[in-house]
Amino acid sequence: MSVESTIDIASWAAPGSLSPTAPMSLFAAPGSGCAGIRITAGACVDAEHEVLLPDAAARAAGLGPGATAVVTVQGRAPVRMLVVGTYDPDRSTGLVVTRPSSQIGSIEGITADDLVVTRDEIDALGLHGTVSVRRPLGPGVRLQDLAALRAAVQQAQAATLEPSVAVHDAAVVTTLPARITAVEQQQAAAAVLLSLVAVDAVGLTWFAQALVVQRVGRARAREWGIGRLRGPRGCPG
Repeated sequence: MSVESTIDIASWAAPGSLSPTAPMSLFAAPGSGCAGIRITAGACVDAEHEVLLPDAAARAAGLGPGATAVVTVQGRAPVRMLVVGTYDPDRSTGLVVTRPSSQIGSIEGITADDLVVTRDEIDALGLHGTVSVRRPLGPGVRLQDLAALRAAVQQAQAATLEPSVAVHDAAVVTTLPARITAVEQQQAAAAVLLSLVAVDAVGLTWFAQALVVQRVGRARAREWGIGRLRGPRGCPG
């Protein structure tokens, strides 16, 4: 899953209601439609000059599906965009966003979540940004897959050092190596524990066999004593 996010900040509002208190947002353009975005009304963006607004800020601005929003990137002429829907930022995944509540968001003056547009729109507006790729793991990762998973991460990290890629400031950001190490350590600890349990089980088995032999010896001690007094029986000739 990839998303293109911008460093350009835009104000947006209904036509004729631009003010210093208008919401301030960054742009985000998911590369796979609106997968992971929880749309609360309307539909996903599909063409240039369409925008998906964060729902709470859209309601406060009096905007909804079918309305027109005037979007103004700092230092540029306003652009009219069709509001095709709204989304819930708190229940959406896959967007690389700078939330208004974050420290960076407050420093940058961001007061509303991202404006979701198409990548063609970002190109048309001439915005500056970065492309981030996110690859979620599917279910069913097994212990025997850990080595291959670690190798894949190392390969991706090594690829960013290639001259043709490094010039674009590409980087791999992942916590997988640390998680894999933690799982491997737990697996090693579990193996030691199982070995100790196995040793204890063998010792317990030997102890139980010794008890059985001891009890049998006590129960038949009299018979064995008489047998020793009688001596070995002769074989019939």
